[in-house]
Amino acid sequence: MQYSDYANKAWYALRRTLPPWCWEENLKELVECCPQYGIDEVIVKVDTEEFSHHILPLDWLKQYRPVLQKIKEELDKIGVVFSINPWVTLVHGDRGRNCRQKFPEINFMVGHDGAQCIDCACPLSGGWRKHTAALWKMYAETRPDTIWVEDDIRTFNHLPAKFGCFCDEHLERFSQKIGEKIRREQLVKLILQPGKPHACRGAWLDLQAEIMIETAGILEKAVHSVSPATKLGLMSSGPANHAVEGRQWPAFAKALSGPTELVSRPPLGNYTEGHLKGLYPTADSLRLTRYVLPARTIELAEVENCPFTQYNKSTTFTFLQSAVCFSFGAQGLTMNLFDHCGTPMRDTVEILENLKATKPYLMAIQEKCSAAGKIAGIRILHHDKASRYKYLLPGADYPDLTPDSYAWETPLQALGFATTYEPSAVLALSGQTVRSFDKNEIMSFLSGGILCDLSAAQTLQEMGYGEYLGMKIKRVFSRNSEALAGEHYYNREFGGQPRRYFSLSIYPEETMTGELQLFPGAIEVSELVDPDAKKVYPGLTLFQNSLGGRSAVYPFDMNYFSWGYLPFLRPARQVQMAHVLRWLHNDNPPPLFVEGGHNVLPFRMDYRKHTTAGVFCLSLDDWKKIQLHLDTGGKKAEKIEVLHEKSKWRRWDGFEQKDGRLIIRYDRVVDHKKPVLFAVTWENS
Repeated sequence: MQYSDYANKAWYALRRTLPPWCWEENLKELVECCPQYGIDEVIVKVDTEEFSHHILPLDWLKQYRPVLQKIKEELDKIGVVFSINPWVTLVHGDRGRNCRQKFPEINFMVGHDGAQCIDCACPLSGGWRKHTAALWKMYAETRPDTIWVEDDIRTFNHLPAKFGCFCDEHLERFSQKIGEKIRREQLVKLILQPGKPHACRGAWLDLQAEIMIETAGILEKAVHSVSPATKLGLMSSGPANHAVEGRQWPAFAKALSGPTELVSRPPLGNYTEGHLKGLYPTADSLRLTRYVLPARTIELAEVENCPFTQYNKSTTFTFLQSAVCFSFGAQGLTMNLFDHCGTPMRDTVEILENLKATKPYLMAIQEKCSAAGKIAGIRILHHDKASRYKYLLPGADYPDLTPDSYAWETPLQALGFATTYEPSAVLALSGQTVRSFDKNEIMSFLSGGILCDLSAAQTLQEMGYGEYLGMKIKRVFSRNSEALAGEHYYNREFGGQPRRYFSLSIYPEETMTGELQLFPGAIEVSELVDPDAKKVYPGLTLFQNSLGGRSAVYPFDMNYFSWGYLPFLRPARQVQMAHVLRWLHNDNPPPLFVEGGHNVLPFRMDYRKHTTAGVFCLSLDDWKKIQLHLDTGGKKAEKIEVLHEKSKWRRWDGFEQKDGRLIIRYDRVVDHKKPVLFAVTWENS
């Protein structure tokens, strides 16, 4: 399968374990069920989960390899693609096994705190590299379409080692790199040095990246030396997490894919149903993982149900997660929906029936949505080197290296504003990731529109860019250290009115707050008041700087919302943000604003000739009607279509165009069971 082969098929790739004791029965069922329920590919999971040996003995795979060959032969007969998913590379976590005893030639992971693994291999271990290459050559002998690398190909979360690998071999190689001997305790102390990062942190992250690129290359060479046409697939653990290990995505992807196209399985979470708001991280992972990977990477998003059955996850939620994936342009799904114990799939036949029933609708989405589109919205900032440049506080631990630039992502969407990681006219900043960019890039940001929380404004001020924000942060304090009662949203020009308040008591007590001193020309949208409703400090502040750029500074650190984003959200906040974001766009509308709902998941994808825009209702309450406001960029809509519940696109006439804005009215009830999707064809495009 090549990149173009997945178009308009709503590709279903079923991840399925066929245990040695019942593989024949499981295979017979697969042969019957795949054509019946629309399964296009079977990814055979090998030595999986509870029955995994972790590092797989060569003799075990030699015995199971004929089973893999037989599975491929039977799937070939019915036109279903065959792929393989080894359960481990480095191993996810020890989980009670002891591979150290079975494989004395392999060295194992050591955590930053000295924790010793007995199952999770060190990627530098020569014994592990030799053994793994032999295993993967055996997998490749069956000529699978794709061999998948699990997300244990990382240096973090290999419990008991939380962050690694700090083994003697790693330390020796690092010592050679810096030209002096160094111990683990000394190195960790330098990595976590408060304030300006020590040079050792960057050097260590570079070494980690270098070693993992080597590791990817070992897997690629092993596979392609036997089966040159087999692709390699990658499950990752989220780019924010991989920043802590210094992953260099382009080089890593190139090393893993070799001459073939790379296949990506972005992790979507929501293995259990939880609540509808869990679909926010689904969308976020799709956007961010695609952003860091090369163009034309095949994207088969992960839809997983664990610990399985409808007791854990409804078919409705599985459909919604799938619909989000295709709306954002995924080419297909990898589906881990059944257990690894050999239980027949027909024991939960409702899951299979749901896949069949919803595929036509997903195919209809894919008619208008593909990865070729540009995701449009308010930009959220990401940089692969964010962990390298982050300043730490005294007493910080390794998890504090994780980037903190994503705080605006969910609240903006919940209020109805589409977001993206791609360059955009307005940037929503939080945290310190802006430190990763050079002066020219930062000045470019400041020449456009910027929405800053306190942490981002503080970072820019420390870097010498405070003059462009129209205010100075005099001091920072925790919310509970002063008697602040509310945010008075009074500025009528920006949607406020006297005596309209947002409560501050519902914010976490540790939320860091800034006392702002405004520069001449700054516009105050709100003010922070005491229990007598008297002003104490400025609140949300706007400013147009000497570069022509516009900024909005919010005086709270959004990263301290340990209750999530919910304290921030109110109907009047949506009004406030609509006014502020329009102002930041130089009095033009943002790419997409959905008005009329709450807990909104909006999206916009721009293509050469058309735009898709839509919304998922992440509330159990129905919405009576909504309006989609789109910036047209000076274009005129020729035709608008809506995706009908019967999986057909039909013409839609409920819209108007004016002042560079397209308003699509949807005067029907919107519920959580299906999204509302529109396709706009532009004139002369």
